[in-house]
Amino acid sequence: MRKPAAILVLAALCLPLSARDASAEIGRILTKRERLAASRAAGDHARPSEELYRGLHERFLSEDYASAERTADEYLAVAPGAPHADDVRYLRALCLSRLGRAGEAREALRGIEASSTSDELRAAVSASTARTYDAAGDRDAAYRAYKDTLRRYPRGEDVPLVLSRLTELASENGLAAEEVFYRERLAREFPGMSVPASIRPAPLGFGAVEERAVYSVQVGSFSNARNARALIGRLKRAGYEAYGSDETVSGRALHRVRVGRFAGRQDALAEEARLRHDGYSTRLIP
Repeated sequence: MRKPAAILVLAALCLPLSARDASAEIGRILTKRERLAASRAAGDHARPSEELYRGLHERFLSEDYASAERTADEYLAVAPGAPHADDVRYLRALCLSRLGRAGEAREALRGIEASSTSDELRAAVSASTARTYDAAGDRDAAYRAYKDTLRRYPRGEDVPLVLSRLTELASENGLAAEEVFYRERLAREFPGMSVPASIRPAPLGFGAVEERAVYSVQVGSFSNARNARALIGRLKRAGYEAYGSDETVSGRALHRVRVGRFAGRQDALAEEARLRHDGYSTRLIP
């Protein structure tokens, strides 16, 4: 991941919207290597909670949100101060949102924002809170919440998606001057995202393009090919250009799951942000 020390939070909540827009959550989950390193640093007492964390991650990505919520509660009951506690609280809030319990999700998200010492996490949580209103169809509340996120966290990682959504909402509400303002700021500060967030940048094909630097977004790495195929299927059903890439590392076969082939880093970063907002752990390649 780009920021191994940071909590890669799951993001912008996949509530009942369309497959393209459904969730603009946040952040990221730690990679397996990062999780193991954190457990070793914390000592032997972290091992039971590590198993719970892995189980929570797997249940969330398999969309078993009820079981994921129960696992999160169990983790927080036995290890409230363990290395991944903030990440688990965030995952739990996302589960509540996806289970249609928006009010509980917002309360949980606000609690995380109030207690966290991480500016990155607070910014991501604020954007997720806005998304709960958006997904519920309360466009006025969503617009106010996105504006508040932009005001309080002007340098957060979710700023391009917040600006993009503000551009769309301003257009829907007939706020011509604000639409122009947000669209121009988006184009100026994030040229790779100078289109609405609901319009995905088109991945590049094979051929001559491969002779240039090509970026993609890695979403998973599995020793079991069946798990990789299952994730590819879910990503494709959500509208992503997902594919597999097999590698051998230290004599061990690894099945990577990746999305897109982009000539520009900004386009790849935009797709990575959308994947994170749909609740996936990501890594930019190369």
